[in-house]
Amino acid sequence: MFGNKNKSKSMGRPEVLTANLNTIAKGTEITGDIHSEGIIRIDGVVRGKIRSKAKIAVGKSGLIEGELYCEEADIEGQVKGSVQVSGKLTIRSHGRVEGEINTVRLIVESGAQFSGTCSMGAQSSMPNVERKGPTLQKEAV
Repeated sequence: MFGNKNKSKSMGRPEVLTANLNTIAKGTEITGDIHSEGIIRIDGVVRGKIRSKAKIAVGKSGLIEGELYCEEADIEGQVKGSVQVSGKLTIRSHGRVEGEINTVRLIVESGAQFSGTCSMGAQSSMPNVERKGPTLQKEAV
């Protein structure tokens, strides 16, 4: 009755239809650390350390007070604290960041607000951010 007729034929496992998405809704407040392999969308309030191997999106009603570590970030709301992004950080026109930014690429839309310090550079300068994809390894001689 509720079965999926379009199952993957690969090893009998059903097809994955959506990405790993975590949402903190408007009206929700969390105090503590969050770790995720997938995308995190924040429309509520988080006080603590947030770590994702993917993207973190902060909606217009979202507020983060603490540390942010991720592959990519898109900020429409507010972030007060440290932002460490190993890829691209976008601060949208309604976004506001107060604190330290460390990223490889930065996009700031007209109307966005930033107060603090910003460092841009290579991945090697950001040891706390886990990066997707292959890494170079030294061979033992």
